[in-house]
Amino acid sequence: MRNLIFISYFFPPMGGGAVLRALKFVKYLPAFGWRPLVVAGAGDYHVRDETLVAEIPAAAFVRHVGRGGLFAGAQKAGPPSPPSRHVVARLSRRLSRQLRGVASFPDIYSWFARPGYGAARRLLTSHGGELIFSTAPPYTSHVVAARLARDAGLPLVLDYRDAWAGNPFERPPTPIHRWRTPRAEAAVLGRASAAVTVTEGMAEAYRRRLPGGRPVVFIPNGYDEADFAEPAPSREGPFTVAHSGQFYGDRMPWNFLAAAARFAARRDLGPDDFVVRFAGPVGRSVLRRAKGFGVRVDAPGVLGHGDAVRAMRAADVNLIIIGSRPGAAATLTGKIFEYLRAGRPVLGLVPPDGEAAALIRQFDAGAVVAPDDVDGAAAALSRLYDDRGKGARPCPRALRRFERRRLTAELAALFDDVVKS
Repeated sequence: MRNLIFISYFFPPMGGGAVLRALKFVKYLPAFGWRPLVVAGAGDYHVRDETLVAEIPAAAFVRHVGRGGLFAGAQKAGPPSPPSRHVVARLSRRLSRQLRGVASFPDIYSWFARPGYGAARRLLTSHGGELIFSTAPPYTSHVVAARLARDAGLPLVLDYRDAWAGNPFERPPTPIHRWRTPRAEAAVLGRASAAVTVTEGMAEAYRRRLPGGRPVVFIPNGYDEADFAEPAPSREGPFTVAHSGQFYGDRMPWNFLAAAARFAARRDLGPDDFVVRFAGPVGRSVLRRAKGFGVRVDAPGVLGHGDAVRAMRAADVNLIIIGSRPGAAATLTGKIFEYLRAGRPVLGLVPPDGEAAALIRQFDAGAVVAPDDVDGAAAALSRLYDDRGKGARPCPRALRRFERRRLTAELAALFDDVVKS
């Protein structure tokens, strides 16, 4: 079995969507002849999910590096924290992130560069390796990987979950950062043998950035069939629209909630008939404003990934929100594939000409509405409500292209090609 250094700041016992791509690659790479030697961060993240640790295969080796206590301050799966403690912690985190954003480069995880490089170098010395792989954000992971590939003389493969320079959702905080970012990324790309992206749009962009005609491969996020091994839960109770994950930037639920209020009023639905469920690290201020729309909003807090999948399968409708900023059309959030596999209808408040909309239409999985079309969303909810008696759909054959094991096989094949060239 070949060894590779696998650099991913986000890794269990951290939780949330940022963790799953790296974890599932690590879970299945040994089946295709690659042993991941993982260098991951410790702490400085607000969610943890210890249930994910059980998915790390025995063949893998994981080294966490960090500052202070391991995952201090992270929010465990479960109900939200008491209001006073939650608000103070949230304000403290926001201020800390803003200050660190100005003082750090390429991102607030820049402190990870030195210990991450040291840990990776020691793994290479003790175990050997044939390839360096890193996944970002944070882009500090790519900086560490590029330096290691240069010093060790090994090929480098970069995985982009989000674009670096030109990311429509992450504007560099100062003019100096805006000047340095494309130059830093160009230096990293100059070292890379190949790159991987989660959307076709990003792949096209990086084919123009990666020099020398080196391969840029589209390997999307996906779903793990093992997460759906249990029978689907029975559907009963009020009509439920569920959202899994965080709200941030222009991916906020306000237009959806306005549409939900109109839908409930037109259909004369009370709190026993219709509920919106926000599962994830949703702030108290968001919940206070959400409840002002006059619809019932439940917030179970952060769920372990297994519970999150069960909630998707129990919902009448699963909600996805993608903003309308430039570049949003090329965005595919990871949860859309689990939504599709769950077999429940999807309501997508997404750019109608974007990749998420195309997926929903391809699988006839629900309704696509422009993010700011409140009336359209209310009408879509009414149609979905009328169809709620239909059971969960079986997994379409075409959807299996997005199964995590198959996607990992594609990544392993790229690794094989890179080390042969």
